[in-house]
Amino acid sequence: MLPSLPKPSRSKPAATVVGLHLEQSEAIAAVARVEDGLTVHRAAAADLPLGAFRDGEVLDSEVLGNALKRLFAEHRLPKRVRVGIANQRTIMRTIDLPPLERDAEIEAAVRMHAPDHIAMPLDQAVLDFQVLGLVDTPDGPRMRVVVVATDRESVERLLDALRRAGLRPAGLDLSAFALIRALHAPVTGDQEQKPVLYAHVSGSTTLAIADGTVCRFTRVSSAGFDTLAAQLAERAEVPIDDARHRLMVAGAEELTDDALARLVLDAGADQIADDLRTSMEFFASQWGGTVEEIVLTGTALAVPGFVAAIEKRAGVPVRAGEVDGSPEALGGLAPWRVTLATGLAVEEVAA
Repeated sequence: MLPSLPKPSRSKPAATVVGLHLEQSEAIAAVARVEDGLTVHRAAAADLPLGAFRDGEVLDSEVLGNALKRLFAEHRLPKRVRVGIANQRTIMRTIDLPPLERDAEIEAAVRMHAPDHIAMPLDQAVLDFQVLGLVDTPDGPRMRVVVVATDRESVERLLDALRRAGLRPAGLDLSAFALIRALHAPVTGDQEQKPVLYAHVSGSTTLAIADGTVCRFTRVSSAGFDTLAAQLAERAEVPIDDARHRLMVAGAEELTDDALARLVLDAGADQIADDLRTSMEFFASQWGGTVEEIVLTGTALAVPGFVAAIEKRAGVPVRAGEVDGSPEALGGLAPWRVTLATGLAVEEVAA
């Protein structure tokens, strides 16, 4: 896991890495470059069998591995991958340590203090950290460090699926960090950088609040487009694919004869907006900053009027976030569908 947004070495060309984003219903792969902005060069997707992946975790390594093997073979994608992690058993915390210089001392201090901040047994976790730098605090100068921990067993199942697919993991990364890399828009001139909330609403909802390119807060909400589709499928007694289509046709702000789909969409928009507001309030209480914009991406953008519906409920300007790429490069996929995979394909933010 790489909880930072590092600048890679320019001493030699980096080998191509495919960003791989996994949803309950599909796997999405992308190759991207940071040139004049972040641009998608290739993208592809494949449906996943039911029961292979759910709630951000691998349930069946063999089934998932076989599906990924077919996806990469069919589209002749490179085998080095960086995979996103977004589940409720992954924790990110910011810790202030005494000023230290040696890497070994910093690592020892992180492992000593992490149990006070991360509510999981560290012997059952994969832990990584990134130094943000020195900050002034009431207790004097401190070294601020971002620490990320996730469940070791779930990581091992994911790595097993990649091995079965013949893929070589270049790294695991928080989907929240990839979301920031994909959608961060640098300020120009003398504009002041304001905190931004990024939300990827698909199977579930991945939220990240960032100051510039530094992630200050992240969480995963179970409320997402697939949740709404599952609710509609159950209540209307229709297949899940039919439910997804009905939600997209109904639209969040459009007149429709499908009263049940509108009812589910309205309730879903209420819940997602509430999650966004709660996250912004927590961020303000911890960091003292005010989020002035929400950038929304993911499957929810396929629903007409969904951005406006969230803006109305959240009380903050909301805009759609999409990555750049020609229709040929995107492989027929909508830009909002490949956002996370694109952010995972690179290690730097477009200038």
